[in-house]
Amino acid sequence: VLDAIFHQLVNVGNRQFGGRYLFSGRDSDVMGFQEAGGGIAYLGDTESLEMHVGNGRMESVSMPGNELYGAISASVSGSADLTPKLLPETRLEDLNGAVGQGIRKGTLAFDETDGVGSFSVDLSTADTIGDVIDLINAAATEAGSGLTATLTDVGLKLDSGSKTVVVAYGGSSTLAADLGLSSETSIQGELEAGGLSPRLTPLTPISALAGGATLDLENGLVITNGSRSAVIDLSSAETVQDLLNTINASNTYVEARVSADGTSIDLYSRVSGVDLHVTENGGTTATNLGLRTFDLTTPLSDMNYGRGVELTSEAEAPDLVFKDDTGAVILEVRLAGALTLN
Repeated sequence: VLDAIFHQLVNVGNRQFGGRYLFSGRDSDVMGFQEAGGGIAYLGDTESLEMHVGNGRMESVSMPGNELYGAISASVSGSADLTPKLLPETRLEDLNGAVGQGIRKGTLAFDETDGVGSFSVDLSTADTIGDVIDLINAAATEAGSGLTATLTDVGLKLDSGSKTVVVAYGGSSTLAADLGLSSETSIQGELEAGGLSPRLTPLTPISALAGGATLDLENGLVITNGSRSAVIDLSSAETVQDLLNTINASNTYVEARVSADGTSIDLYSRVSGVDLHVTENGGTTATNLGLRTFDLTTPLSDMNYGRGVELTSEAEAPDLVFKDDTGAVILEVRLAGALTLN
């Protein structure tokens, strides 16, 4: 009976109309649900079909299978903060900004109080943080100011030289705040502005991940999803997109994506009814990427499919008892207060 219901649900998921699969998203020529990997894999697209309904308005006209059945589960949420190092080519649209509002373009105004006086910098044409640095330095040079701007791993660094430079009210206060400055900020010598929090994007270089830390990608990791298992070689990955492509092409029915907050990489299983495990391949790749599914930091509450580890309810009674081959107790352990495997 259960098998019959199971296959009936698969047939519903693969219904067609006009030769198109109704629940395969935009890939309506692909059968969405197939038996694979010891369970049922969803091979369709995760976005719905849309059509014009007038006045440039688009409306969804289908429901993809991942919404119909919850067919793609958040199996492994990346636990490592991979927020990248700030690079000159980092696009402004990929920055959260110092106050979490992105970078709202405008004009910065400066006043070299004991020197050339006021000058402004129009940053409306800036596309990258490197452009911001170049435009500030060009405007300062043109005004005869000794102010210079450089880039740190997290934000801007301004050097007023031998003078005092103040961020003036004449500019955009939101832009100044987004860059980690504020109106009336006085710069005497070097000043490091607040962190700009760049987000992970497909174009982020591997060398910039985790603030530029050295990550082990030489050893790779092992993904086991149901009956499918593969060693993922990431040694040749140069960008985040290379890393995602390598995992997604591993034939394990696993999809890797950048997390919604742009700080980590998440793995999603396209197969319902199986377990997904990520382990090391002799190094620390899975740990460095925050994708290892079981280690010393694993919370006890996450074990046993989220049911946790049940401890004894008897006062002072041990949770673990070790005996030798004669049956004599050699060790008793109480786990009260333990939160992680460690």
